[in-house]
Amino acid sequence: MRSRELRPIPTTLWPEKAPDDVRAYMKRFFVLLDARTPETARQWAELFTEDGEFNCFGKVFNGRDELKAYLTDFWTSCPGLVHTAKKFWFHDRAGRDLFVVSNYNIIFPDGTQVTGDTAASLQLVDVDGKLLCKRNELFVDPGPLSRAIEAQKTSNADKSVGGVV
Repeated sequence: MRSRELRPIPTTLWPEKAPDDVRAYMKRFFVLLDARTPETARQWAELFTEDGEFNCFGKVFNGRDELKAYLTDFWTSCPGLVHTAKKFWFHDRAGRDLFVVSNYNIIFPDGTQVTGDTAASLQLVDVDGKLLCKRNELFVDPGPLSRAIEAQKTSNADKSVGGVV
């Protein structure tokens, strides 16, 4: 999808009486998710338990090292990525079993813009007084994003000389 205009994003909606620690955790989660530095990739991975699991795009990443590597690689493929949390739902009163719908927007170096919605199911746990993610399962239509990434690769290959971009 190619577009020059961003869709308006509503203010994030939370369940009534959403726990402050869950709100703070999810805010940090999304800020780090879009920060794009090696240090913030490490910090994002540390939001998970040591054996934390992230399921996305048909793959499962286990443990902090895999999570950090995944995020770093994803940022390389999708520069300019920005997420906006739209709405949260809780399956339990403590907010530890939650579901979130968010919007993503990516503007690639050639100006191509891809936007879409995602949904994620997260299981948060308390580990020594610290809220961490045990499992994050992401639901997204991979088609538009995959096509845009492939277009970038093709565009870069077309510009290369002797295999060097």
